[in-house]
Amino acid sequence: MVIMKFIRKSVFFIFTVLISSNISISAPLLLQASDKKTNIETIDRNLSVIKDNFNFKNDSIKTLTYKTLKLSELVNYQSGIENSCFYLGRFFYLNNHIDSAMYFYKMGLEKAKNNKSNLINSFYIGVANIFWDTGDYSGGLETMFEAKQYFESEGIIDQKYEIFNYTGLYYEGIMEFGPALENFKKSTEIAINRGENGYTGVVYANMGRVYSKLMKYDTSIIFFKKGVALEVKNKLFRNAGRSYSSLATVYLNLNQIDSARIYLEEALNCNLLSNDSTGLVRTYIAYANYYIRQSDFKKSIEILTNAIPIATKFKNKSEMVELFYLMAQSYYKTGNYKESSRFYIEYIGMYQQVYDIKKFNQVSALEHQLKITQQENEINILKIEKQQSVTNYLLIIAVLLLTISVSSIAFVIYFRKMNQQLINQNKKISEQKENLEELNKQLILAEKNMSKIDELKSNFINILSHEIRTPLNSIVGFSSLAFDSEISNEEKIEASNIIKKSSDDLISTVEGLVDLSLINSNQMYVYKENFDVYSFMKKIHDDFINLKNNFLKDNIAIHYLPDKNYSGFIIKSDSVLLKKSLNKLMHNALKFTLKGKIEYGFSISDSRFTFFVTDTGIGIPGESNDKIYIPFEKGDNVPKNSGGLGISLALVKKYIGLLEGKIGHESVLNKGSKFYFEIPIQ
Repeated sequence: MVIMKFIRKSVFFIFTVLISSNISISAPLLLQASDKKTNIETIDRNLSVIKDNFNFKNDSIKTLTYKTLKLSELVNYQSGIENSCFYLGRFFYLNNHIDSAMYFYKMGLEKAKNNKSNLINSFYIGVANIFWDTGDYSGGLETMFEAKQYFESEGIIDQKYEIFNYTGLYYEGIMEFGPALENFKKSTEIAINRGENGYTGVVYANMGRVYSKLMKYDTSIIFFKKGVALEVKNKLFRNAGRSYSSLATVYLNLNQIDSARIYLEEALNCNLLSNDSTGLVRTYIAYANYYIRQSDFKKSIEILTNAIPIATKFKNKSEMVELFYLMAQSYYKTGNYKESSRFYIEYIGMYQQVYDIKKFNQVSALEHQLKITQQENEINILKIEKQQSVTNYLLIIAVLLLTISVSSIAFVIYFRKMNQQLINQNKKISEQKENLEELNKQLILAEKNMSKIDELKSNFINILSHEIRTPLNSIVGFSSLAFDSEISNEEKIEASNIIKKSSDDLISTVEGLVDLSLINSNQMYVYKENFDVYSFMKKIHDDFINLKNNFLKDNIAIHYLPDKNYSGFIIKSDSVLLKKSLNKLMHNALKFTLKGKIEYGFSISDSRFTFFVTDTGIGIPGESNDKIYIPFEKGDNVPKNSGGLGISLALVKKYIGLLEGKIGHESVLNKGSKFYFEIPIQ
């Protein structure tokens, strides 16, 4: 047995050397043959060698696969073409040559669909892997819908656990976590029944990642640990590396730094072992978060700087969104506001590419169209059944006419029964048609809504562009003055102050949008801790004075009105969200108050805290009372040149909702407003 293995390996070694040297020999594995049968036998032998010795680092195998493909095309051997395309696609994918991999996967998929071969599923999964790694979630979801439709028509969809898994991945990518979990659960059921333990581990890890995004960290850890154990046991190191990285991120969110570090090291080892560039980028992102948590921003910038070229080269768009955002944060913390602003602009542009509203609506329309197609198929089946019933009915009449008159009673009974069945079927067809018409109406309405969303999106981008360009122009313009030797030190200090204020404005705009996105996708983390509310409010007072100076509102007095029944009071809440809420209320009060005073403070009752900000500003018209809490909406009396995106009050309402509280206001037009929110005492 040992001697035979040695001989096989020796033959393969000699064969690969001859291929790479372009030496012509007349052995059974050669690609030159005199007739089609011999050529096909040669192709099958080549494919057997490729399968047994496949290694993405072996260029000789790649060369052999290319030649096998060309010979298969020459003799029109479809099985050879499909298998060669699959191995070439796999080879290029594992070597991170995404465009070449996609070319061979799509070429093979078309051939496999025409020939109804067993490789169709493998090609769909190959294409799905590429869409996932490049962050093209809508393209991937569309491909999975196509795959589901094909396998449903073949009656074998319940065997395709991979299709359900990738459908779940793409739903996760567009932040539709409910459908994502449904597809993941279906995938695990099928995989377990078919004994696919390694793949079950992969899907468990995917479920862990979704539960992490839903901030259900305990459940997330359970699924991650189950998943990664199966991945490692089955030597799926590419998947294990990504799972370890995600698990480390969960522990970072729980502030368990030491555990996070252990899993980051495991992730890095698996990434390098499997040559997984996308996984390596994700591990770098987790490492950057690790260093940011420890305020080592120099190290986080170094890690991110290494990651960005890799993500750019391999088109990891969703990872680039995170990379740009973390880079902007890190530079901001180091005081490099110019670089921070640049990366925030990159972040917004990439975020818009990955999470394109129009594409998501196209996916929704595609789902809708899929339902309509299924309804049409059901109607066609009913029509066929009806025709068959009529045909059978006529045959029965012919037979009954030849029978004796005694059977006429039975005929009448049967006739009535068949007639009732036809009536019922007609009724069912009519109902199906009505449902189809209703679905078509909904599709038309969805298309109209898409146009409206495009218009709203365009208006929003115009406003956003203005809100970003204004502070950015100040940053760029005054940055050059800071190094001008002809201006005085006082002017340089003034330029630095303007740069700082413009950077703060830009950061505030972007952070507001990020928070809104995180809350809407259930990814905003709430961290409650004990702190003294009196000390907390005194610190905020200094922030309010600085904010007043930025607005140049020297004619406005700010008064602090705490609850005088206590000298100190410990509460358990998220101080960051409280501070953001009060800052945004004070910002609005200063913005819309021309003269007079602003009062802020809090009161304590048996069951709740009430925080408030009162101003003597322009007030709110009655018809605007509801819409001021809607994102991107403003009061009807707000001047058009006042600036801002119109999300401050919407954010405050969402922040307070996360703290299990509620917000309200009282206002008199042209006299002032009072905003207050209540949170429970814990």
